[in-house]
Amino acid sequence: MEPDAPKKPKTRKPPELARSTVVPIRLTRAERDELQGKAGDAGVSLSEYVRRAAFLRRLPPRSVPEVNRDTYQELARVGNNLNQLVRSIHEGSVQILLPVTLTQLQDVLARFKELGFLVIGREVDPR
Repeated sequence: MEPDAPKKPKTRKPPELARSTVVPIRLTRAERDELQGKAGDAGVSLSEYVRRAAFLRRLPPRSVPEVNRDTYQELARVGNNLNQLVRSIHEGSVQILLPVTLTQLQDVLARFKELGFLVIGREVDPR
């Protein structure tokens, strides 16, 4: 038998990285056993497995209330009309008679798109 190797002193994590808060959850024994098995298969502790599952997996989107879907559709219609107007101005087939710049119209169009996504609970599409 080999003599015990000297142990390395534990280095403490900075306070902002130390995991000091416990979040209790209730599971059946079967659920806990299943998670423990999956954690073992992944080669991590149960706590690490649950952390990764919570922070790295996307949840399915919430259902959107009907009033929000209706609002989204109406915003899409208005946005479509606005988009057609901006395109016509670009092509020169429509002249702007109001003191509005093309950039302002494009900004309004972008805001309509953002609002539409927010109404249905989706992240703003960067396009």
